[in-house]
Amino acid sequence: MPFLVKTVYAQQDIAIMSPVPTPKEGWTNLAAVITSIARLLFIVAAVTCFIYLIMGGLQWITSGGDAKKTEAAGKQITNALIGIGIVAAAWALMVVIQKVTGINLNNISVLNAR
Repeated sequence: MPFLVKTVYAQQDIAIMSPVPTPKEGWTNLAAVITSIARLLFIVAAVTCFIYLIMGGLQWITSGGDAKKTEAAGKQITNALIGIGIVAAAWALMVVIQKVTGINLNNISVLNAR
């Protein structure tokens, strides 16, 4: 059984970074600021589309067979799905641009930019 046991050593020199930039470091890197804003916008857009989709579903359920309410709910669901598709296409376009230009926006760190 000794061949199954591996030696484990403690890790040394762990760099601890705060998730929010300190005033000394600040938001000095424009690319990092743009990346943070883009990430936030993607998240907000996706959550908004999802909430809109849920509201359309609830409107459909509570329409009670009324043709106008059902049609309005169907339009809302369709618009929400189109919104989710637009958000996904924008993200895919960003990934393609990253591959073509070689700039990886996901690895830009505000804290490492000095």
